[in-house]
Amino acid sequence: MPLLAGLDLGTTKLTAIAFDPVRGDVVGRTALPNEANITSATDRALGRSEWDANQIISRGFDCLRSLLRDLGPRRHELAAIGVTGQQH
Repeated sequence: MPLLAGLDLGTTKLTAIAFDPVRGDVVGRTALPNEANITSATDRALGRSEWDANQIISRGFDCLRSLLRDLGPRRHELAAIGVTGQQH
């Protein structure tokens, strides 16, 4: 049975989840802190926000690797991944 996964690239953490769409069961999940904010204190005081896109991508892959480890032998059942992100 194929599994589906989602990856959310959030501002405070990156979260990945895998579930069985037939049974509706969550079969794996992981989250890592998003440490890609590179906004200086001066810019932050002005209401600005700057992020290191390469670091977000790298941490997203770290999150997916962790999810695959959690899935163990079921990782081969993963059929699709959806990605979301909401930055300022």
